[in-house]
Amino acid sequence: MAGIIQDRSPSEKQKKLAIELVNNQSREKPLNRTELLEKSGYSPISARASAEKILTSEGLQKAFALNGIDPEKITNVLTQSLEANQTTAFQGEIHGSEYPDHKIRLSALNLVGDFAGLKKLNVTQTNINVNVERADIEEILNNY
Repeated sequence: MAGIIQDRSPSEKQKKLAIELVNNQSREKPLNRTELLEKSGYSPISARASAEKILTSEGLQKAFALNGIDPEKITNVLTQSLEANQTTAFQGEIHGSEYPDHKIRLSALNLVGDFAGLKKLNVTQTNINVNVERADIEEILNNY
């Protein structure tokens, strides 16, 4: 029937892909989009040849919506992420700083890239956590 718009539900692959994309950022080593597509049930050929089409499809957007992810939520999370500053923990207390948290900001940009079917930014960051006891600090200060 020409002229009738059908409201199609997302496919099972699209539903699984939406969940995989959301969970991807919390993985120790996030998957690239080809790996995400294959993990969601797409063939290796489709994952390479049609990635952009799949990642920008209406069905995938509907799958996000079914999981409570709509454009407004994405915008809110991204805005907060792109304004994130570093935090540190010292003696059980969390302390904020005015320095940008580039790891969170880059993760947000990569997530947008996933949703938009864009290439990921390959930037890494290394964090070093140092625990210093109060007595050690006082000893160092007393020696100067």
